[in-house]
Amino acid sequence: MDSAAIRVGVVSFSHAPVYASTGAREQFVRRETAALAALLEGAGMQVVQPLERLRASGTHDRYGISTAADLEFCTQALRDAGVDCLVASVAQWPRIALISTLVSELGVPSALYASTHPDSVGEVTAGAAAASILESARGREALLVERFRDTEPERLLVWLRGAGALRRMRRGRLLMWGGAFGADVPCTRDDEAALEGLLVREILSEQEIVLVEGARRIVRDQAERVDRFLAWLRGHGATITMDGRMLTEEALRFSVGHYLAAKDRLASLADENILGTSVKCHFETSTDCVGCTLCLVPGFLPFGEDAEGPRPAVPVACEGDLKALLTMVMLQQLVPSVPPLFGDTIWFRKGSTLLSNCGSSSVWWAGRSGNPREALARVSLLPQLHGRSGSTVFYVTPPGPVTYARLYRVRRRYFMYLGAGVVPRCAAIDRAPGWPQTQVDFGTDPYLLYATSPSNHGCLTDGDVTAEVEAFCRLAGIAVVRCDREESLKRHLEERAAT
Repeated sequence: MDSAAIRVGVVSFSHAPVYASTGAREQFVRRETAALAALLEGAGMQVVQPLERLRASGTHDRYGISTAADLEFCTQALRDAGVDCLVASVAQWPRIALISTLVSELGVPSALYASTHPDSVGEVTAGAAAASILESARGREALLVERFRDTEPERLLVWLRGAGALRRMRRGRLLMWGGAFGADVPCTRDDEAALEGLLVREILSEQEIVLVEGARRIVRDQAERVDRFLAWLRGHGATITMDGRMLTEEALRFSVGHYLAAKDRLASLADENILGTSVKCHFETSTDCVGCTLCLVPGFLPFGEDAEGPRPAVPVACEGDLKALLTMVMLQQLVPSVPPLFGDTIWFRKGSTLLSNCGSSSVWWAGRSGNPREALARVSLLPQLHGRSGSTVFYVTPPGPVTYARLYRVRRRYFMYLGAGVVPRCAAIDRAPGWPQTQVDFGTDPYLLYATSPSNHGCLTDGDVTAEVEAFCRLAGIAVVRCDREESLKRHLEERAAT
């Protein structure tokens, strides 16, 4: 997985040579640029400053870009560094064409960051530059150039996190075990070629026999790995209940083998930069051909540790749901420390939208923690309710703030169903024993949620990153429907009726 920090190019601009400048003025430009770089580095971003190299000799009377030669140097340096985004500090009136040329030619998400210092003309400079960029925008990134000010630095950071997530996704691949169209549900599939141009580099598919045969080999030839995994679970407080029918010792060990085979397969594809995976499960493995569900894969692959040590937590969607998988990958790019939750949206009640996947979700959510002792003590492996055999992964998600998201499509146009909510403190519900339970309160009319919910599957991450998701969607050309705002839900229903 690509876990590198967002790489941000930072430049500034000085007066054109036709205008006189002073040492004090250029020191001001330099200080403004340094403050911007410090802001970004403080937020964990990697900053690329070509001007520091260009001006290293100290013989120049300008700090910022002021000539065509300066522009050529910085453009090439930013390309060579492979920056994800560009932020141009604007504090003085430069040759405006240099700003518009840099943004248009670099072709990455770009923003103008204006100084509001009394001695600055940052805002008027940003206005002139943005107008000039829009006049001759060569691509979508230039068309969407953003404007920020030093009085609202958090707005810039939110935008950068969204833009960086999109850029990282476009460098990565997805791996779908069994392909899409799980459980014969059409909305789980999509136009893979279109999505490869929009959100990811490539969508790979391979048959689930890779996992099934891998599990058989592990159970037969590496039984000690299965033993260690089960001991690790029990040693951290997880409980395992077998019924001699759906969950036998044989089915349990086979289920652990599925997980270990999936982990091994991803390790063998380490150079492919796989950002997320999916399993189809229904009905080839759960019932028809194999007869054992794959629930331990989505339960434990999105968790950063097992009996064999730490490893990357990889999102997993069930039933070959490609749009849910893309949503989960987006959320993990925004909150890398949290494996997103995947679940069926079971009901919509006042104060409670219930997510309960048909067998398993990431065990991170059992304790809202990547610490096995905190998470696994709240986990129970129980007999599956469907298929011919298998184990579920049961827990009740503890309280806290969340972001809910789901990518979907209406007549080939993509939307993101998005809202901030809170998981209330609640006990287990007496339904579908063994399926994990997460209740979310969006504070909106449950009927409107029911009437607009775009799929039977939804995704969560920890905290409120709705602003970052909106920035991501704006850059990707995805319309946003806010499920935590009733006016947005009503408007979406009306617009859909008018199409």
